[in-house]
Amino acid sequence: MPDISLTDLETFDPNARPRGRERRFLCPFCHGERPRDTAHRCLALDTETGAWFCHRCRDKGLLTDYRSTPEPLKNQRPNRPKRVTLPGSLQPPPVPKPRAEKPAPKYDFWAIAGTLAELDGPAADYLTARGIPEDVASEGYTVTHWGRLWLAFRLVGPDRKMVGLSLRTIGEGEPKKRVIKADPEAPAGVYASPGAFKAPVVIVVEAPIDALSLLAAGSGPVIATIGTNLPSWLAERLALKRVMLAYDADEAGDKATLEAAAKLREFGVHPLRMRPPAPWKDWNDVLQAVGTERLAKMLPEM
Repeated sequence: MPDISLTDLETFDPNARPRGRERRFLCPFCHGERPRDTAHRCLALDTETGAWFCHRCRDKGLLTDYRSTPEPLKNQRPNRPKRVTLPGSLQPPPVPKPRAEKPAPKYDFWAIAGTLAELDGPAADYLTARGIPEDVASEGYTVTHWGRLWLAFRLVGPDRKMVGLSLRTIGEGEPKKRVIKADPEAPAGVYASPGAFKAPVVIVVEAPIDALSLLAAGSGPVIATIGTNLPSWLAERLALKRVMLAYDADEAGDKATLEAAAKLREFGVHPLRMRPPAPWKDWNDVLQAVGTERLAKMLPEM
Protein backbone atom coordinates (compact mmCIF):
# COMPACT_ATOMS: atom_id res chain seq x y z
CA MET A 1 0.00 0.00 0.00
CA PRO A 2 1.76 3.22 -1.13
CA ASP A 3 2.16 5.87 1.54
CA ILE A 4 0.80 9.26 0.52
CA SER A 5 -0.91 12.14 2.28
CA LEU A 6 -3.50 14.72 1.29
CA THR A 7 -0.73 17.33 1.21
CA ASP A 8 1.17 15.15 -1.26
CA LEU A 9 -1.85 14.92 -3.54
CA GLU A 10 -2.57 18.62 -3.34
CA THR A 11 1.08 19.44 -4.00
CA PHE A 12 1.12 17.22 -7.08
CA ASP A 13 -2.24 18.48 -8.35
CA PRO A 14 -3.01 21.90 -6.81
CA ASN A 15 -5.91 22.52 -9.22
CA ALA A 16 -8.04 19.53 -8.12
CA ARG A 17 -11.55 20.61 -7.12
CA PRO A 18 -13.93 18.91 -4.65
CA ARG A 19 -17.07 17.24 -5.95
CA GLY A 20 -19.13 16.58 -2.85
CA ARG A 21 -17.61 13.80 -0.81
CA GLU A 22 -15.27 12.73 -3.62
CA ARG A 23 -12.21 14.55 -4.96
CA ARG A 24 -10.42 13.63 -8.17
CA PHE A 25 -6.64 14.05 -8.51
CA LEU A 26 -3.94 13.38 -11.07
CA CYS A 27 -2.29 10.16 -9.91
CA PRO A 28 1.32 10.85 -8.81
CA PHE A 29 2.20 7.19 -9.39
CA CYS A 30 1.15 6.76 -13.02
CA HIS A 31 0.40 10.19 -14.51
CA GLY A 32 3.76 10.64 -16.20
CA GLU A 33 3.80 13.15 -19.08
CA ARG A 34 0.07 13.09 -19.75
CA PRO A 35 -1.90 16.36 -19.98
CA ARG A 36 -2.70 17.91 -16.61
CA ASP A 37 -6.43 18.31 -17.16
CA THR A 38 -9.75 17.07 -15.80
CA ALA A 39 -9.93 14.11 -18.19
CA HIS A 40 -6.73 12.67 -16.67
CA ARG A 41 -7.71 12.97 -12.99
CA CYS A 42 -8.08 9.23 -12.40
CA LEU A 43 -7.34 9.04 -8.66
CA ALA A 44 -10.58 9.13 -6.64
CA LEU A 45 -10.41 10.15 -2.96
CA ASP A 46 -13.17 9.68 -0.39
CA THR A 47 -12.69 12.78 1.78
CA GLU A 48 -14.58 11.28 4.71
CA THR A 49 -12.68 8.01 4.99
CA GLY A 50 -9.36 8.94 3.36
CA ALA A 51 -9.56 5.91 1.08
CA TRP A 52 -8.23 6.43 -2.44
CA PHE A 53 -8.20 4.40 -5.64
CA CYS A 54 -6.58 5.02 -9.03
CA HIS A 55 -8.73 3.87 -11.94
CA ARG A 56 -5.71 3.69 -14.26
CA CYS A 57 -2.91 1.92 -12.35
CA ARG A 58 -5.33 0.25 -9.88
CA ASP A 59 -3.25 1.32 -6.87
CA LYS A 60 -5.24 2.04 -3.75
CA GLY A 61 -4.71 2.86 -0.12
CA LEU A 62 -5.54 5.07 2.85
CA LEU A 63 -4.09 8.53 3.20
CA THR A 64 -1.56 8.72 6.02
CA ASP A 65 -3.58 11.61 7.48
CA TYR A 66 -6.45 9.23 8.26
CA ARG A 67 -4.49 6.39 9.86
CA SER A 68 -4.77 5.95 13.63
CA THR A 69 -1.95 7.43 15.72
CA PRO A 70 -0.83 6.56 19.26
CA GLU A 71 -1.50 10.12 20.44
CA PRO A 72 -4.02 12.66 19.26
CA LEU A 73 -2.70 15.25 16.84
CA LYS A 74 -2.23 18.54 18.63
CA ASN A 75 -2.24 22.08 17.28
CA GLN A 76 -2.87 20.92 13.72
CA ARG A 77 -5.64 21.95 11.39
CA PRO A 78 -7.85 19.09 10.15
CA ASN A 79 -6.58 17.39 7.02
CA ARG A 80 -3.47 19.57 7.02
CA PRO A 81 -0.63 17.30 8.25
CA LYS A 82 2.99 18.26 8.26
CA ARG A 83 4.24 18.64 4.71
CA VAL A 84 6.10 15.61 3.41
CA THR A 85 8.67 15.94 0.67
CA LEU A 86 7.70 13.75 -2.27
CA PRO A 87 10.29 11.65 -4.10
CA GLY A 88 11.66 13.36 -7.17
CA SER A 89 9.49 11.32 -9.52
CA LEU A 90 6.34 12.50 -7.70
CA GLN A 91 7.19 16.19 -7.61
CA PRO A 92 4.91 18.42 -9.70
CA PRO A 93 6.58 20.15 -12.64
CA PRO A 94 8.24 23.43 -11.62
CA VAL A 95 6.26 26.58 -12.30
CA PRO A 96 8.48 29.10 -14.11
CA LYS A 97 8.75 32.43 -12.37
CA PRO A 98 7.41 35.32 -14.43
CA ARG A 99 10.23 37.34 -15.93
CA ALA A 100 10.45 40.74 -14.32
CA GLU A 101 9.79 43.47 -16.85
CA LYS A 102 12.53 46.01 -17.21
CA PRO A 103 11.30 49.48 -16.30
CA ALA A 104 10.94 51.80 -19.27
CA PRO A 105 13.90 54.16 -19.58
CA LYS A 106 13.16 57.58 -18.17
CA TYR A 107 13.71 60.62 -20.32
CA ASP A 108 12.53 64.19 -20.57
CA PHE A 109 10.76 64.24 -23.93
CA TRP A 110 10.46 68.00 -24.18
CA ALA A 111 14.11 68.49 -23.28
CA ILE A 112 15.03 66.18 -26.16
CA ALA A 113 12.52 67.84 -28.49
CA GLY A 114 14.13 71.15 -27.56
CA THR A 115 17.31 70.04 -29.34
CA LEU A 116 15.51 69.59 -32.69
CA ALA A 117 17.51 71.35 -35.37
CA GLU A 118 17.27 71.72 -39.13
CA LEU A 119 18.69 68.81 -41.06
CA ASP A 120 22.40 69.23 -41.63
CA GLY A 121 25.72 67.45 -41.50
CA PRO A 122 25.89 63.63 -41.18
CA ALA A 123 22.10 63.26 -40.87
CA ALA A 124 21.57 65.10 -44.17
CA ASP A 125 24.39 63.05 -45.77
CA TYR A 126 22.64 59.86 -44.63
CA LEU A 127 19.42 60.77 -46.46
CA THR A 128 21.34 61.87 -49.55
CA ALA A 129 23.08 58.49 -49.61
CA ARG A 130 19.64 56.84 -49.49
CA GLY A 131 18.57 58.75 -52.61
CA ILE A 132 16.43 61.41 -50.89
CA PRO A 133 16.65 64.85 -52.61
CA GLU A 134 17.52 67.84 -50.44
CA ASP A 135 14.09 69.50 -50.72
CA VAL A 136 12.33 66.32 -49.51
CA ALA A 137 14.97 65.56 -46.87
CA SER A 138 14.07 68.82 -45.13
CA GLU A 139 11.14 66.92 -43.59
CA GLY A 140 13.71 65.42 -41.23
CA TYR A 141 15.54 66.97 -38.30
CA THR A 142 18.60 66.29 -36.22
CA VAL A 143 18.63 65.62 -32.49
CA THR A 144 21.68 65.44 -30.27
CA HIS A 145 21.03 63.40 -27.13
CA TRP A 146 22.41 60.47 -25.13
CA GLY A 147 25.81 61.50 -26.45
CA ARG A 148 24.81 60.72 -30.05
CA LEU A 149 23.48 62.36 -33.21
CA TRP A 150 20.07 61.17 -34.41
CA LEU A 151 18.00 61.67 -37.55
CA ALA A 152 14.56 62.63 -36.23
CA PHE A 153 11.02 62.81 -37.57
CA ARG A 154 8.15 64.49 -35.77
CA LEU A 155 5.24 62.21 -34.88
CA VAL A 156 1.75 63.65 -34.57
CA GLY A 157 -1.46 62.46 -32.93
CA PRO A 158 -5.16 62.82 -33.75
CA ASP A 159 -5.07 66.61 -33.27
CA ARG A 160 -1.97 66.90 -35.51
CA LYS A 161 0.15 68.12 -32.60
CA MET A 162 3.56 66.58 -31.93
CA VAL A 163 3.28 63.58 -29.60
CA GLY A 164 6.59 61.84 -30.22
CA LEU A 165 9.78 61.49 -32.21
CA SER A 166 11.04 58.69 -34.44
CA LEU A 167 14.82 58.57 -34.07
CA ARG A 168 17.58 56.82 -36.02
CA THR A 169 21.12 57.05 -34.79
CA ILE A 170 23.73 58.32 -37.23
CA GLY A 171 26.99 56.46 -36.85
CA GLU A 172 27.81 53.70 -34.39
CA GLY A 173 25.70 52.75 -31.40
CA GLU A 174 22.71 50.71 -30.29
CA PRO A 175 19.79 50.89 -30.53
CA LYS A 176 19.80 51.99 -34.17
CA LYS A 177 16.17 53.11 -33.99
CA ARG A 178 14.06 54.46 -31.18
CA VAL A 179 10.63 56.00 -30.70
CA ILE A 180 10.02 58.32 -27.76
CA LYS A 181 6.67 59.74 -26.71
CA ALA A 182 5.63 62.87 -24.85
CA ASP A 183 3.10 60.80 -22.92
CA PRO A 184 3.91 57.05 -22.63
CA GLU A 185 0.20 56.29 -22.07
CA ALA A 186 -1.03 58.23 -25.11
CA PRO A 187 -1.94 56.58 -28.45
CA ALA A 188 0.89 56.00 -30.91
CA GLY A 189 1.80 58.88 -33.20
CA VAL A 190 2.56 58.82 -36.94
CA TYR A 191 4.71 60.74 -39.39
CA ALA A 192 2.48 62.68 -41.80
CA SER A 193 3.68 64.65 -44.82
CA PRO A 194 2.19 68.13 -45.30
CA GLY A 195 -1.54 68.03 -46.09
CA ALA A 196 -1.88 64.30 -45.48
CA PHE A 197 -4.87 64.57 -43.14
CA LYS A 198 -6.83 66.82 -45.52
CA ALA A 199 -6.02 65.01 -48.77
CA PRO A 200 -8.69 62.79 -50.38
CA VAL A 201 -6.05 60.19 -51.32
CA VAL A 202 -3.37 59.01 -48.88
CA ILE A 203 -0.55 56.46 -49.05
CA VAL A 204 0.31 54.59 -45.83
CA VAL A 205 3.82 53.14 -45.34
CA GLU A 206 5.82 51.72 -42.46
CA ALA A 207 8.77 54.10 -42.07
CA PRO A 208 9.47 57.81 -42.67
CA ILE A 209 12.29 56.88 -45.09
CA ASP A 210 9.69 55.08 -47.26
CA ALA A 211 7.44 58.13 -47.08
CA LEU A 212 10.28 60.41 -48.23
CA SER A 213 11.14 57.99 -51.04
CA LEU A 214 7.61 58.18 -52.43
CA LEU A 215 7.45 61.95 -51.96
CA ALA A 216 10.73 62.23 -53.90
CA ALA A 217 9.00 60.45 -56.82
CA GLY A 218 6.12 62.92 -56.76
CA SER A 219 3.52 60.82 -54.97
CA GLY A 220 0.61 62.31 -53.09
CA PRO A 221 0.61 62.78 -49.29
CA VAL A 222 2.09 59.93 -47.26
CA ILE A 223 1.64 58.75 -43.67
CA ALA A 224 4.16 56.45 -41.94
CA THR A 225 2.81 54.36 -39.08
CA ILE A 226 6.32 53.70 -37.63
CA GLY A 227 5.93 49.96 -37.89
CA THR A 228 3.15 47.70 -39.07
CA ASN A 229 0.36 48.74 -36.69
CA LEU A 230 -2.24 51.17 -38.00
CA PRO A 231 -3.50 53.11 -34.94
CA SER A 232 -7.27 52.96 -34.46
CA TRP A 233 -7.48 56.76 -34.30
CA LEU A 234 -5.77 56.99 -37.70
CA ALA A 235 -8.24 54.55 -39.26
CA GLU A 236 -11.02 56.84 -38.10
CA ARG A 237 -9.27 59.95 -39.47
CA LEU A 238 -8.97 58.23 -42.87
CA ALA A 239 -12.71 57.55 -43.05
CA LEU A 240 -14.15 57.75 -46.59
CA LYS A 241 -10.75 58.58 -48.13
CA ARG A 242 -9.00 56.62 -50.86
CA VAL A 243 -6.15 54.81 -49.08
CA MET A 244 -3.19 52.98 -50.61
CA LEU A 245 -1.53 50.55 -48.19
CA ALA A 246 2.14 50.53 -49.22
CA TYR A 247 3.67 48.38 -46.49
CA ASP A 248 6.85 46.38 -47.17
CA ALA A 249 6.89 43.46 -49.60
CA ASP A 250 7.39 40.76 -46.99
CA GLU A 251 5.30 38.52 -44.75
CA ALA A 252 5.02 41.17 -42.02
CA GLY A 253 3.96 43.81 -44.55
CA ASP A 254 1.33 41.56 -46.12
CA LYS A 255 -0.06 40.66 -42.69
CA ALA A 256 -0.12 44.33 -41.67
CA THR A 257 -2.01 45.16 -44.85
CA LEU A 258 -4.78 42.68 -44.03
CA GLU A 259 -5.07 43.97 -40.46
CA ALA A 260 -5.06 47.63 -41.52
CA ALA A 261 -7.65 46.95 -44.23
CA ALA A 262 -9.98 45.37 -41.66
CA LYS A 263 -9.73 48.48 -39.46
CA LEU A 264 -10.29 50.83 -42.37
CA ARG A 265 -13.38 49.01 -43.65
CA GLU A 266 -15.10 49.83 -40.38
CA PHE A 267 -14.94 53.48 -41.48
CA GLY A 268 -16.09 53.05 -45.05
CA VAL A 269 -12.61 52.73 -46.58
CA HIS A 270 -11.81 50.02 -49.13
CA PRO A 271 -8.02 50.32 -49.40
CA LEU A 272 -5.82 49.13 -52.24
CA ARG A 273 -2.54 47.26 -51.79
CA MET A 274 0.45 49.14 -53.20
CA ARG A 275 3.23 46.55 -52.81
CA PRO A 276 6.85 47.42 -53.64
CA PRO A 277 7.73 45.62 -56.90
CA ALA A 278 9.98 42.55 -56.81
CA PRO A 279 12.78 42.05 -56.01
CA TRP A 280 12.78 45.01 -53.62
CA LYS A 281 11.50 44.92 -50.05
CA ASP A 282 10.55 48.55 -49.41
CA TRP A 283 10.14 51.81 -51.30
CA ASN A 284 13.55 53.17 -50.38
CA ASP A 285 15.13 50.02 -51.84
CA VAL A 286 13.22 50.76 -55.06
CA LEU A 287 14.31 54.41 -55.07
CA GLN A 288 17.97 53.54 -54.60
CA ALA A 289 17.80 50.93 -57.35
CA VAL A 290 15.91 52.81 -60.08
CA GLY A 291 15.95 56.53 -59.16
CA THR A 292 13.14 59.03 -58.81
CA GLU A 293 12.04 59.16 -62.47
CA ARG A 294 11.57 55.43 -62.90
CA LEU A 295 9.97 55.15 -59.46
CA ALA A 296 7.49 57.85 -60.46
CA LYS A 297 6.42 55.74 -63.46
CA MET A 298 5.81 52.74 -61.18
CA LEU A 299 3.36 54.59 -58.94
CA PRO A 300 -0.38 54.22 -59.57
CA GLU A 301 -2.43 57.23 -60.57
CA MET A 302 -3.62 59.06 -57.49
